Amino acid sequence: AADFTLKDVNNKEYKLSALKGKVVLLNFFATWCPYCIEEIPDLIKLGDSLKNKNFVLLSVNIQESADKVRKFADAKGIKYTILLDGNGKVAGLYKVNGIPSNFLIDKKGNIRYGENAMPESSLINSLLQEK
Repeated sequence: AADFTLKDVNNKEYKLSALKGKVVLLNFFATWCPYCIEEIPDLIKLGDSLKNKNFVLLSVNIQESADKVRKFADAKGIKYTILLDGNGKVAGLYKVNGIPSNFLIDKKGNIRYGENAMPESSLINSLLQEK
């Protein structure tokens, strides 16, 4: 998985390579995308159910302002981490051509899944079992 550093809506910096040893779900979205909004309850449920399990959910907003994204997250009850890809550079690295786009990255930093739909929980659980 291509390494990147982005800031979240509260200006805290996240570096993907610093999360090695954890399973990471990268979810690319925008506030105006109806399919992205549709999967938020599932993302919330997933994040809650795996929060103590070596799993990190990072939602990457593409090219919207921090203020707009913060208000959106508050309105939708989102507690998981939202990163800001202000210039769309990270979306470009991952060749995102439609949103939502979901990438599941294993503990070694390899992309094991890349689709518009969310990965099956069975796949996430099997990656969590890997050494």
